[in-house]
Amino acid sequence: FYYNDLRVDPKDPQRVYAVAGGLQVSRDGGRNFERIAANVHGDHQALWINPFNPNRILSGSDGGFQVSYGDLPTKGYVHVVREDLKNQNLMFAGTELGIFASWDGGSRWSSIRNNLPPVAVNDLQIHPRAHDLIIATHSRGIWILDDITPLRRVAEAMASDAYVFDIRPATRYQIRGKEASLGQKTFVAENPPYGAIIDYYLRAEQEDSVTVVIADKAGRTIRRIAHAPGAAGVNRTVWDLRHEEPVPAASGRGRGCGRSGSQGGPLVVPGKYRVTLEAGGKRLSTSLQVAMDPRITITQADLQAQLDAVLQLQELTSKVNAVIDRAENLSGQLTRLSETLRTAAITTDGKADDGPVARDGQTGLAGVRQAADQTLERIRQLRRKLTRAGSMGYREPPQLREMIQSTSGAIGGAAAPPTDPQKVRIGELSAQTEAVLAEMNAIVTKTIPDLNARVSDRQPHVLAGPLIR
Repeated sequence: FYYNDLRVDPKDPQRVYAVAGGLQVSRDGGRNFERIAANVHGDHQALWINPFNPNRILSGSDGGFQVSYGDLPTKGYVHVVREDLKNQNLMFAGTELGIFASWDGGSRWSSIRNNLPPVAVNDLQIHPRAHDLIIATHSRGIWILDDITPLRRVAEAMASDAYVFDIRPATRYQIRGKEASLGQKTFVAENPPYGAIIDYYLRAEQEDSVTVVIADKAGRTIRRIAHAPGAAGVNRTVWDLRHEEPVPAASGRGRGCGRSGSQGGPLVVPGKYRVTLEAGGKRLSTSLQVAMDPRITITQADLQAQLDAVLQLQELTSKVNAVIDRAENLSGQLTRLSETLRTAAITTDGKADDGPVARDGQTGLAGVRQAADQTLERIRQLRRKLTRAGSMGYREPPQLREMIQSTSGAIGGAAAPPTDPQKVRIGELSAQTEAVLAEMNAIVTKTIPDLNARVSDRQPHVLAGPLIR
């Protein structure tokens, strides 16, 4: 006989099952087989050993598995049945019309096809380490349902208003970017999401009110994922293993600067983190372990040095963005003030009225307008130092914010601590940032109040705002 299928008992390697002219079993590691066809029927082509009870075997014939449990489709037949490796009540069935799951040992079935087309599922495997369900389809290739942990514990979850499932360990992979086009020569399927897959259950819908909070081992919040999915049932969100990004400018620009710019917050160092779900007035927490890319050899101290450097540059970016916001706000106010003063200086006969509106008795209204224009030009010159002003992106010369982000991208882009020249560059950028900060604060505390003192109560005053720290 030839073997159609061969399986080793996962708990007893001496016990081997074979489909060869019927169903047979060996209890001596495959040297001798005994036919056990008396307990089964049909020309069996495939089998599956129950991981909890090796005496319970699932077997299929060449006409497909003759399963007729209640909720399976009446059209087509079952190609494959697999039992879960952890939950003995959880079963999966690959049918002619997609994939189904049962949580009660096969009595009732529900479709878990989601975005899988209604195609024949010819085989199923459960990855023992990653806990992924691997689905082989006819003419459609391989589909993977990432991490079936929620399916194993959904009954337990449904007993609560909210529930957070255990999170499988995440790996901080070092990924190389590819800018070149490979054309049609290379086909690559969609990768699993990068980072930690976070699954949770909600009994009722919580629209726009679900937040996932990530904290480090010291309890400091390093990331908040606001407006996470809040549908009734099992939800999934992904944390990309990054800290919060720099505080952006109100204009929305400043999240990156082209090819070498910042792509968000820095990656976390490997270690243990706390994930907290905030939904419906409840706070539910679980732990998460983050590991380093196994292909890379680097010490924890070097990774921490890298993180500290990028966080320092991120703080500089936030400060520069705050100066940019203040500059744009003051520019708008000063532009309006100058126009108001210019309009007020024109009388009904078209002649300039140089005194009644201003408090400044010596220079009058024209002098106040001149002071406003000079302050506006000073702010514009400061603004030019901060960031590119045009729309040509990296084709324009970089300014302070772009230089900070470029340095951050260079340090954070490799799995390595900052070099000595990079440390020197951080010091230079810190000094430049403090200089523009001091210049803006001088405008806020001295120049703007002096200007306001010269404007009459009938004209708008400039709101300088607090110091930027």
